[in-house]
Amino acid sequence: MKDERNIKRICEIFKKRFGFKFLHEITSSMILQFKKERMGKAADNTINNELNYLSGVFTTAIEWDKAILNPVRRVKRFRGVERKRILERWEQNALITAAANETMPPHLLPLIVFDLNTGLRKGELLTLKWSDVNYESIQILIRAENAKSNRSRYIDLNRHALAVLKSLPRRSEYVFCDRYGRPFKNFHHSYVSAATLAGLDDLCIHDLRRTFGSNCVMDGVSLPTVQAWMGHRDISTTIKHYSHLVSAFKKEEIKKIEGRMDTCMDTALFY
Repeated sequence: MKDERNIKRICEIFKKRFGFKFLHEITSSMILQFKKERMGKAADNTINNELNYLSGVFTTAIEWDKAILNPVRRVKRFRGVERKRILERWEQNALITAAANETMPPHLLPLIVFDLNTGLRKGELLTLKWSDVNYESIQILIRAENAKSNRSRYIDLNRHALAVLKSLPRRSEYVFCDRYGRPFKNFHHSYVSAATLAGLDDLCIHDLRRTFGSNCVMDGVSLPTVQAWMGHRDISTTIKHYSHLVSAFKKEEIKKIEGRMDTCMDTALFY
């Protein structure tokens, strides 16, 4: 659903720029000019995604014998800068307190608390339905059509996430919806407003998901479990984002056995 909207948006951009051109008329210099025009209007990663989609169009056209060359391949992408913003414990508490004072949307507080405890992507969060909630197994189902990986997955619920679900009225099939039962399309403005009220800078909604993953690792959850909950297609993605936390966690964990060893060893022998 989210990908479909994104593809439609990108197609509209290409239509305005190249709508009256045949594929063989589109050159690398034209695409480079398109890239320059988009600079300042969109983030580097967004422009990279647009170029990747256009490259995919040419790749498919070549496979279908509708084009000979892919001019997008000669256009360099921006070097992506990985965002690593993770909310500290006090920042999470400050954001939750500020969200409680926001009235638009009325479910901003439940949205934030639920995401901090499930790590859902924004699209997964806003498309969650009551039929995907299983109180017996204490899990939610993220369906393939709403997942970035295009694969379904189950996420276990802790007591905080469960409390959020039990507090919400059932106005429609969607868990997070307005008073008319319509699912929220976004909550960016109220989120930024709450973050400002909390005195927090440089926050985006995806930071909630990143914070969930960080909290899991720092609390001792195994990387394969974090991978399953977060829906990473490959564990290498989980390792890429959170392995540095595992190393720090292990240094603290090794200290836990010191007390056990004190009962059976005389450490004075080594000093």
